[in-house]
Amino acid sequence: MAGVVNLLRTPFTGFQATSGLNLVSEGVEGAQVAGVGNATGSYLIGFQGSGIFNSTKKGGLGVQLSGVYNWVQDDFDGFQISTAFNRTRYLTGVQ
Repeated sequence: MAGVVNLLRTPFTGFQATSGLNLVSEGVEGAQVAGVGNATGSYLIGFQGSGIFNSTKKGGLGVQLSGVYNWVQDDFDGFQISTAFNRTRYLTGVQ
């Protein structure tokens, strides 16, 4: 847990919470909750919830909830819910 930013350069398993940004350059297995946004440089297996955005580079499985947008660069299985837009290459689930 951090006040402003959680930054990891290794794969992450567990729970991250911050009022600002959760940034993981590798994969995430678990949950990320942020006031501003969550971003992974690889896959997501789990949950991302934020006030503005969620971003996952290499797809995954789980739930993305955001105030503005969710972005998955590759395939995603699960749910994407936002107020503005959701983007994924191929989705099995609900937007």
